[in-house]
Amino acid sequence: MGGPQEKLSTLFGETQVSAASSEQLELIGKWLAIFSETHHWELSPISVAAYVEGLKDLSLEEIRCGCERAYKEVNGMPKVPHIRERRNSVAMMDEFVRTEQGKRGCSMCDLTGWKMVQNASGASWAVKCDCRRTVAKPE
Repeated sequence: MGGPQEKLSTLFGETQVSAASSEQLELIGKWLAIFSETHHWELSPISVAAYVEGLKDLSLEEIRCGCERAYKEVNGMPKVPHIRERRNSVAMMDEFVRTEQGKRGCSMCDLTGWKMVQNASGASWAVKCDCRRTVAKPE
């Protein structure tokens, strides 16, 4: 019998499985080793196969970025959803925020993400607009 992905496929009676590339398997394996060592978490072959199945449709860059961010941001052993939620780089998310602002049409910042505020003496400076904060950091 083949690797963990084939074992999982056989276990659940699937006959046709879209396989992950060798580069994806290597990258996922590297990050699983880092995660399991850091969090003292033993991964079974089925667990490894589940991570591969959950991430195989992502590009190498998305896997790398998602794992890197999950490693830094998740408290505990990152799961597939943690990695998938973080698969886009911060720069890509910033672009998403600007796009979302455009769809909503913020009148405070004219779609720039920054609004001007004044203190009592009349001095002005730019601060992040509330519409940007809402999309970028949902509560």
